[in-house]
Amino acid sequence: MKRTLSILAITILTTLTSYASTFKVVFSFNFHDGSGPNGGLISDSAGNFYGTTQFGGASYNRGVVFELSATGEQTILYSFTGQSDGGIPIGRLIRAINTLTNQS
Repeated sequence: MKRTLSILAITILTTLTSYASTFKVVFSFNFHDGSGPNGGLISDSAGNFYGTTQFGGASYNRGVVFELSATGEQTILYSFTGQSDGGIPIGRLIRAINTLTNQS
């Protein structure tokens, strides 16, 4: 019994310490390409990530939808204008049959 508890304790300690990681910044927004990312990211099978920013963008400061490649290259897929297309997205993207959709 004592040996089982020792093995359990070592396993728990190993498991707890295995979650400690070093993070690496892959991309930093500069306001023109978005600012205030939120809602989380989704990924595709090629390793690209997709998300939204609440602010920033080309000229309207109403947020963007972006793609971030596995190598850290960003592509702005859409820049909100705050007109009939809305703006300042606070929802997250969801996958809908190979289409990105904003879920608010």
